[in-house]
Amino acid sequence: MDTRFTSSEFTPHGTTINAAKIVVLPLPYDLGLSWMPGTRLGPRSILEASQEVERFNYDTFCYPADAGIATAPAFGGRGEEIPTYESRIQAAAEQYLEQGKFLYSIGGDHSITYPLVMAHLKYHPGIGVLHLDAHTDLWPTYQGMNSSHATPMYRIVQTGTKIVSAGLRVITPEDYERAATLPVKLLPMYKMRRGGMMHQFEDALEFLPERVYLSLDCDALDPSEMPAVGTPIPGGFRFDELLELLEMLFAKKTVVGADLVEFSPMPGLHFPQMTAAQLAYDVMGLKSLQAGWVPEINPERVLQKA
Repeated sequence: MDTRFTSSEFTPHGTTINAAKIVVLPLPYDLGLSWMPGTRLGPRSILEASQEVERFNYDTFCYPADAGIATAPAFGGRGEEIPTYESRIQAAAEQYLEQGKFLYSIGGDHSITYPLVMAHLKYHPGIGVLHLDAHTDLWPTYQGMNSSHATPMYRIVQTGTKIVSAGLRVITPEDYERAATLPVKLLPMYKMRRGGMMHQFEDALEFLPERVYLSLDCDALDPSEMPAVGTPIPGGFRFDELLELLEMLFAKKTVVGADLVEFSPMPGLHFPQMTAAQLAYDVMGLKSLQAGWVPEINPERVLQKA
């Protein structure tokens, strides 16, 4: 099975990193998990499913693959000290950012986001973070670990980086207390639904600077659409709702990098990895349009001209 993102037939530029605008970095890692392991298997599963994603992305009306998508070598961190692995993630990310690539990282648990954001801060100082998740990930430590999937946003915000966490369905009083003293805005799902989702989200985006890093936990989606996560929480986004939020994000902000985390394959169930691969390709499409790497092609307009 091909473990590159999308088929090599998709892109006229081949799959070399030098020619590509977008580099996919697979990070099969789950030592930062607190409960169900398995996210280390996520990158390979998503890459395999991406072979079946349609080249024309109807969600964004473009051919994202025409921008050139290359997949970097995957590396995990089993048997390795967590700080060492985080340093390797940051170094790998910096390698591609130095070449001017848009880096799309596929985890792996959410602890990988901290070194990825640190790398992006080096090349894009002053960025903010849009964090879509069921959980705040705002613990200083969790189960005795400061490098946990429950702590990345707390670690990031310590650098002074502004964060908006949206789609939240698990928030503690301690989360609110910490958020009150930190540059972070918490947007619970119940407020988004009761106050008008897009209106609430648009207001929250005003909190962030012009350039943004996107971190998307698969459990931001409702378990009915994305059951393959370690900690599924009911009441999440529908796929179409999430896509609408992402469209607004790219319309309002310049997205400089992104990750997709916490996907944990379920044996015998195949639609979740297709959903994850489609979501990744949608983000690549939105970025390709934003950067002007590919043109928008609305098939309905094409038919009208015929």
